[in-house]
Amino acid sequence: MPPGTSDRRPLRPSLRRILLSDYAALLLWLTPVVFCSMYGLGLFLPAYLPEWPTAETMAPFATGVTVICVPLLLWRLRGTYAFYARAQVVPGVIVSIRRFRDRGRIEFCYALGDTTYQAGNVFSRNRVTRALYEGQQVTVAVDVENPRRAQLAVLHCEGTED
Repeated sequence: MPPGTSDRRPLRPSLRRILLSDYAALLLWLTPVVFCSMYGLGLFLPAYLPEWPTAETMAPFATGVTVICVPLLLWRLRGTYAFYARAQVVPGVIVSIRRFRDRGRIEFCYALGDTTYQAGNVFSRNRVTRALYEGQQVTVAVDVENPRRAQLAVLHCEGTED
């Protein structure tokens, strides 16, 4: 595909890829899992480790975190799927990658029409994101209503590794 042209083929985001690569989504599903696990461990561990919080102590925390995080996660997923339903596909190039511990930020540029844009995404480190490098040609999904808003397709969609 020549620079500046776009493809309207729909991208299909993968739930697994979103939950593992999108840093906010990762935190939103992992936090309730941790608190509910602590609640579960609180059912039997205090008998062996008196300093461990009991299930009665952890129940309000596990419930509160779940009540807050699950709707936020569903909102995040809905937004991601809606974005890809209306996105245009264009080629792009990774400009920079900054990694810090288990997360990072990736900056990329792409052309739509005669205009060149630069955008960035925050990601969590995994097998897919470790394989990305500066100067790499990538597939970019661009919001048709706001061309400055874009996502790297490889972060959310299976089969887009270029």
